[in-house]
Amino acid sequence: MLVSPERRIPHVKRANLLAAAMTAVLQIVFVAQVLAKSSPEVATVNPQENNPRLIQVGVNAANDAPREHLAAPAACDSIEQKYVNLGGEAGLLGQPLGHQIPIDDQVGGAYRDFRVSMFGMISTVVSRRESPRAQLPTCSHPRSDATVVDSSIYWSPVTCAHVVQGEIRDLWLRNGGPKGKLGYPVSDETSTPDHRGRMSVFEHGEIWWYPDKGASVRERTTLKVSGP
Repeated sequence: MLVSPERRIPHVKRANLLAAAMTAVLQIVFVAQVLAKSSPEVATVNPQENNPRLIQVGVNAANDAPREHLAAPAACDSIEQKYVNLGGEAGLLGQPLGHQIPIDDQVGGAYRDFRVSMFGMISTVVSRRESPRAQLPTCSHPRSDATVVDSSIYWSPVTCAHVVQGEIRDLWLRNGGPKGKLGYPVSDETSTPDHRGRMSVFEHGEIWWYPDKGASVRERTTLKVSGP
């Protein structure tokens, strides 16, 4: 029996609606799976223990509490891998200033220095005040002063490779660098929780930086450790 086009239309609409609903459900399931896989762990696991733990980091000059080291993550980038992941010479670090240099310490660490020239308002991406005439070049103002930013990648078998930059790097090095009271970096430089400054986390403390205040050491905090 032939069915008139007028009677077929409702069936076609219902089929289209059902297909659209199934597509939406599949998209929601896919997004949920991606988010579940990308959720960072909030604690590192001690290989000698079966339960995750929080690492207490900080500096206490008033006592000689033993240093607590971080368990090495499963994936531990080398200095070269970190540099490539950040874009190499065309990335945030710019050109290397020399070869990788070993650090004469008990853990057998190493580092490499880099330098880049940045234009525009850079204080949102690195802990360095801009040059007085720093601005993005435009057709009406083709000339601008660049701000030179020095960075380093420090690596150890325990902490892996992490970037220290700008004025945070300057203060950290003045405090002894990896051999000082703060120890090795355990994170790259990132935004402060209030998004008004920059910060780096080290084995035994943190350095926070604000454009109007500069860099300062925060000696007591608890760090939730994830990957490298």
